[in-house]
Parts: sequence; structure tokens; C-alpha cells
Amino acid sequence: MRIQKLALYTMLLLSFGAKAIAQDFLTTSNQKFIDHEGNQIILHGINYVNKSAKVDQKQFSNPENFQLMKKWGLNCLRLGVIWAGVEPQPGIYDEEYLKDLDKQVKWANDNGIYVFLDMHQDLYSQLYSDGAPEWATLTDGQPHIAEGPVWSDAYFTSPAVKTAITNFWENKAASDNVGVQDHYIKMWKMLAKRYAGNSSVIGFDLINEPNLGWGNSKGRELMAIAFIEAYAKKSGIVLTGEEVTQKWLDPVGKKEILEFISDRSIYAQLVDRMFPVYQAFEKEQLMPFYKKTVKAIREVNQDHLIFLETSMSSNMGVYTAIERIPNEDGLVYAPHGYDLVVDTPDAATTNNNRINFIFNRHAESAKRLKMPLLIGEWGAFGANGKALSSAFQVTQFFESSLCGETYWSFDKRLDDSELLKAISRAYPKKIAGELTSYSTDVENGKAEFRWLESTKDNSQIYIPKFYNLEESTITLKPYEKGFELVEIDGGWHINIPSALKARKLTINP
Repeated sequence: MRIQKLALYTMLLLSFGAKAIAQDFLTTSNQKFIDHEGNQIILHGINYVNKSAKVDQKQFSNPENFQLMKKWGLNCLRLGVIWAGVEPQPGIYDEEYLKDLDKQVKWANDNGIYVFLDMHQDLYSQLYSDGAPEWATLTDGQPHIAEGPVWSDAYFTSPAVKTAITNFWENKAASDNVGVQDHYIKMWKMLAKRYAGNSSVIGFDLINEPNLGWGNSKGRELMAIAFIEAYAKKSGIVLTGEEVTQKWLDPVGKKEILEFISDRSIYAQLVDRMFPVYQAFEKEQLMPFYKKTVKAIREVNQDHLIFLETSMSSNMGVYTAIERIPNEDGLVYAPHGYDLVVDTPDAATTNNNRINFIFNRHAESAKRLKMPLLIGEWGAFGANGKALSSAFQVTQFFESSLCGETYWSFDKRLDDSELLKAISRAYPKKIAGELTSYSTDVENGKAEFRWLESTKDNSQIYIPKFYNLEESTITLKPYEKGFELVEIDGGWHINIPSALKARKLTINP
């Protein structure tokens, strides 16, 4: 056994180094990500989204950020793309914006990080938050009314936002007489062609948190009715819709509501009441859009994975009704998961019952769809170290489900935050066969990994700096050819040659 410094590890870069990922595309098989050697890849990363339509040299177009991601042991990046940045005028693509995107993809590759492109939007348009250009924001003269304590409340309060979204799904014509959705699909085709052959980009996330526009109000109404019924059944008090709203806006009342719906069965009643509204949207509008977009992409690019999101409602646990696309193998189920306290002052104190409910439903849906599961967004804790316990609750799910994930979102301050323990965490980067289980306990310096080897490549496990790692703390069974412990910036890699056997590696202080 040898402990080597990174400088002595140069000869192994082709196997484990930053640029190894550019050799071929990732594929999927049996709900797993597979590399060109047949190894299983666990994608563990972060979101990196410049919501401006302009190139931001200082904050985002900065290679040091990508070096920091590498230091944290990340191997995957959900890289934001803004429609208004790509297509500022109908059919005219901004080459400066695209070259900056190319540059960020290269920096990710230089640091051993896979990228999937996320066409990001919030409140649909750059006029209200980020996403569509002004020319594609067709509001029919409706006003923008942003009310409520959270930015996303405008999905319910703004006629302009709801109308623009509805017109997108109805493919209303822009000023050039081409439908706005048609423009969007053509843009994706252009990007797919641009990155065809570039295996540093593993796939395309077609639309961030698709929303249904005017139908939102019906979904919220049904949820409120379900709450009123459940509250009356348990307390004997029948609230009106207005009383529920006032209670939610009052800090004491809001706390009472959140405690009431921490009961899993009650919470399920609330979210399930909304299901028919979002089921209709996903079946009648979202899936046809996905099929058209994938068809356009496959005309110029057959290699990249397609990441499918749910309607925004599934963030809180509403079952998704999205389906597999016929004759399309490269599909990834990429939902988001947040507790109801997200984007509020209470964001660091999520409820474990609701969190488990949300992510277990995502796992159920991935199994139904027979797609790999990658949680595209979770957290939203910023760099708040007080959220560490809440973050660990989510990472336990990632480990038990063996899924991929990208934390929302990148923040340099994480490097000095206690929260980094949940972001820069021990995980199996590459398995020469099939991962069967893993669990980590960074607070006590423990971890366990089990896998079944079927390829002749090496497996690689990342261990962050928070562990007091030494040869003596690592046990590998069966030992066979042993392992190599390599110190890197921010932690260690444990490289294990394949013996074509079932293996177990444990770390104990």
C-alpha cells in the first residue's frame, strides 16, 4: 500500500484525472449512468446558473469557481442557460453568449466535471425574473402583479406571468409569425448540434420547473379545500379560504399550519388533491412539448442524454404523470425536491416527514418510468451552516436510493461553511460494475461501500477532507490487489483494482 501525493499521480490521469471524462458519452442502463467502459457513474454535483441574459465575467465566467468545485469532489454540473441570452431577437443567436457557455463547459471538463445544460426559467421571462426574452413574453396586455412573501407567489398572483406561460404552451406566434414554442425548440436543436460530439456535455435539461400558467389557481384552490377538510376533521374548526390565507401570512399561524401538515398522511391528502390538475397539464401539454423537442434534437444529435423534469408541483411531492418517450433510451428522470419552507426565513429548518415523503415519491416515479434518477435541485440553503442537519436528511436519501443529484446552488461561501460537509461528501465516483449500497457518517468519520464488480477497470471512491483518513482506517474485503490511497486537493481518492468479485470497503476511525 502506498500513499502518494498528487504530483506523483500524473501517470494515472488517463484513468482518474480531470480530462478522462472526454473519452466518450455516458449512457443509461437499468436506471444507472454507465460510462464507455461499462462502469457505473454516480453523478454528484451542483447548480451553476447565471440568471442574467448577459455574460458575467466577474461572478460566473471565472475558472476559479470550477477549481473550487473540483476541490469539493464534485463530478457533475447543472449549467444554466437563459433563453433571453441565447436568442435576444427572434431567430438570432448571440454568439458571444454561446462562446461564454462553451468556455464554462471547457472549464468544467478541465476539472473532471460532467455538464448537463439546464434551460433555466423562473416566472417564465427575463421581464419578471429569468428565462424568455421580451419578444417571446406574450402577455396580451395583462399586468404583472407580484404579491406574497416568496418570489414564486407571482405564479399565482401575476396575470402577465400566467398569460405568457399559457401562450407558450399554446404556441402563440411571435412578431415574426413563428410560434414561441417553435422558436424554443429550434433553439434547443441549435444547441444540440453545437454540442454534438462533445462528451463533456452529457445531456440537456429541456426546461426548468415547467409551470402551467392559469391552471395554477385551480391547483392551489384544491389544496386549500383539502387542508380545510383535514383541519376540520382533526380540530372541529371549519376555516374559510380567507382565514387559511391570513393564517399562512401570520408567522404564528404559519407555524401551526406547517406543524399540522407534518403528518405524512395529512400532507399526502393535500398534494394528492392537486394531482388531477397537474396530471392533465403534463399529459396534454408538457409531454407533447417534450416529444417535439426530443425529435428535433435527435435530428442532429443522437448521443446526449435527455433530462426530463416534472411540473413545478412535484417539487412538493405531487405525483408526476410524465411518461417515457417511445423509442428513446437516453432519458433521465430529473425532478426537484423542496420542503414548503424553501425561500423563506425558515428554509434551514425543513420537516423530515415532508422531505422523506417528497423524495420517496420521486424514487417511486423513477422506478415506474424505468429511468435513472437525478435530483436536479435540492437544498437552496445558500451557505447557511445551520441547515446542515436538514441537508443530511436529504443526502441520506441520495445514499439509500443510489441516485444522482445537483445541489442548488453554487456559492463560494460554502468553502468556509459547516454546510460543506453535506456538499463535499464521501461517495463512489466510479464503480467497476454495480453499486449495491453505500452510507456515510462524516460526523463520526465512518463510511461503507458495497459493490459487485463486472468490468476490469478500477473503482474510485472520493473521501473529503473532513475525514481523518489513513491507511489503517480503511478495510477492503476481499483484499485481492488492495487499493491505492491518493491525496488530492480537498480530500482523497481511493482507487481499487477490479477482482471481478463482490467487494466491501469500510472506513472507521
